[in-house]
Amino acid sequence: MSVISNTTGFLTAMLEKPRRTTYQSIPSLGWSDWLGKIGIAIVAVMIVTLSWQFDSLRMAGKILWYSNAGKALIIVGGLYGTFATVWTFWRLWLALKYRPTPNVDTESLPRITVIVPAFNEGGSGQADNPSPGQLGLSRRPA
Repeated sequence: MSVISNTTGFLTAMLEKPRRTTYQSIPSLGWSDWLGKIGIAIVAVMIVTLSWQFDSLRMAGKILWYSNAGKALIIVGGLYGTFATVWTFWRLWLALKYRPTPNVDTESLPRITVIVPAFNEGGSGQADNPSPGQLGLSRRPA
């Protein structure tokens, strides 16, 4: 198979309209799934509440801060958390500022010529041109 036929097939596939596929519906969650998720949430809230009440969070923080490995872990984790937060808000700001580009008429688009280096192919390549109006395809010996 030649390079030009691969390229032509690729360009033709790009110019075709995409085919719509049908998607299967997502199955609904059963009562056992909901019960499990609610149970996990309740256990998580209980753990945080109990650690707050018995002051174990402050004591664990002191133990980590006064050890060398713990201090490094806190600093690296804090820097990573800061970076992740800034990155998230930056992406949110870009998403809020996003405006889609307006559609352009096909006639106002520029004509593009793609030069494909071909070895021992012969011919000018104009017969393989997928869209004669907008895309010119020519083969040049390398």
